[in-house]
Amino acid sequence: MKYFLFELYLTTSLSFHSSCQFIFSLQISLIIIRLLDRYVVELTHNWSAEQWDWPLQHNDEVIKVTNTNDKFEVGLDASFFTPKEIEVKVAGDNLVIHCRHESRAEHYGEIKREISRTYKLPSDVDTKTLTSNLTKQGHLVIAAKKKA
Repeated sequence: MKYFLFELYLTTSLSFHSSCQFIFSLQISLIIIRLLDRYVVELTHNWSAEQWDWPLQHNDEVIKVTNTNDKFEVGLDASFFTPKEIEVKVAGDNLVIHCRHESRAEHYGEIKREISRTYKLPSDVDTKTLTSNLTKQGHLVIAAKKKA
């Protein structure tokens, strides 16, 4: 039986100001695909949750996550969407954000936007206190208290 080893490369097109630092801790285990049985071995990782990538963020910056002893908070640019087009939910220990609007006419033609992201929440976040709010400026603020 032949085994093939594939390396996983994560590419991120992030542009930063010279004063910004991006720390992305990623440890990826080995991926082995056995072609005859099409079997995939589990992929493990250890991603830092202090900064998130959000593709709609102004100037393609990373998102700073506030994670203190008493609260968790993150703010995302969702100015292209209305409150009815945004869904924020918790699935297990993950925060799932789904934004979508159907095709609509804009100044330069027709446009359709859809984004879906899943982020791992810190284990001490009380998911029952999770709130989401879209400000008038289009910032989606997601916050929760910490477990006692």
